[in-house]
Amino acid sequence: MARTWIHRLIAKGNSLAEDEDWKAITDSIDAGAAGGISTTDPRLSDARTPTAHEHEPEDIIGGVLVGTDPRLSDARTPIGHAHAPGDTTGTAVITNDARLSDARTPTTHNHDASYEAKNSNIQAHVVSAHAPSGAQVNADITKAEIEAKLTGALSSHTHGYEAANANIQAHVISAHAPSTAQKNSDITKAEIEAKLTGAISTHTHSGGADPFLVKLRLAGDITNATVTPTNLTGMAFTYETNSFYVFEMFMLCTSGAATTGYGFALDVSTAITSMGLFFEHQLATGGTVSGGDSIADNVSRGLSSGVPAITVVNPVMGHGILLTGANTGTAQFTFRPEVAYMATCKAGSVIRVMKIA
Repeated sequence: MARTWIHRLIAKGNSLAEDEDWKAITDSIDAGAAGGISTTDPRLSDARTPTAHEHEPEDIIGGVLVGTDPRLSDARTPIGHAHAPGDTTGTAVITNDARLSDARTPTTHNHDASYEAKNSNIQAHVVSAHAPSGAQVNADITKAEIEAKLTGALSSHTHGYEAANANIQAHVISAHAPSTAQKNSDITKAEIEAKLTGAISTHTHSGGADPFLVKLRLAGDITNATVTPTNLTGMAFTYETNSFYVFEMFMLCTSGAATTGYGFALDVSTAITSMGLFFEHQLATGGTVSGGDSIADNVSRGLSSGVPAITVVNPVMGHGILLTGANTGTAQFTFRPEVAYMATCKAGSVIRVMKIA
């Protein structure tokens, strides 16, 4: 067995070990005594995993701190210091590197698929169009705001479905009756006649139509005992500017005395161009006729001079013409006795008026 010398100082008091001590140590190693290990011991080449164990601080030789060393609990503030670039492992940039303050515009570049594949939704959002920062959210737009933008015709677009059904399209753009409108088939004759009262001056008939503008009928007796003309109630019509009218009179009258005749006139509310009225009735039962006329506003120029009898109704026939001027107005028929004595225009008397032009 080869001998391995271990150079070691063994404390023996205050002096080094004697030679005989070295000899005793080496002899015991050669003999395999307890505490000695031969260089061929198989345990020296056994690379087994160390088992869990502990050491006391004093068992370790070298620069190891004991757990109670006060330096371990000294929370001192680090003093200011700096490192040179060479002290840094890897790549480092010095704080005064010119690239850190170069505000250059980024050049055109692309990212490879490794960026895009991270999240396709994010990538799609990045490349999509965006509304400006002040845009209004669709959900916040009111109906009134939309209608305010839709004034006028929308000529900037068409609908592809219009040609599919021309009838539907024609119906959509046509005028519609309100939802409460009555169907024509439900309208009764009485309802139509109720709407057709008065003159219908907005249209004409090609033939067989009533040519008269108005038909006036006296509803009650009108009695006058003075020479001042009095209105025949309801016997009036409205005239238009620069128009031409003719009228017919079919009157029934009575007198308080056989010597009392009648007078008729036309009272106009505005200035006219001209007018004329003539009437006549029987004077005596033998066939004598009497009559009168009017050519000025509410003035009877001529008067009849008597009647056949006071106990019967005397028929009076008349006719006239009215040419209006620049003003519209109302023409009122009036009645008076020949003298200041009672005379009556009877209910049922009729006047018909036509507008010629």
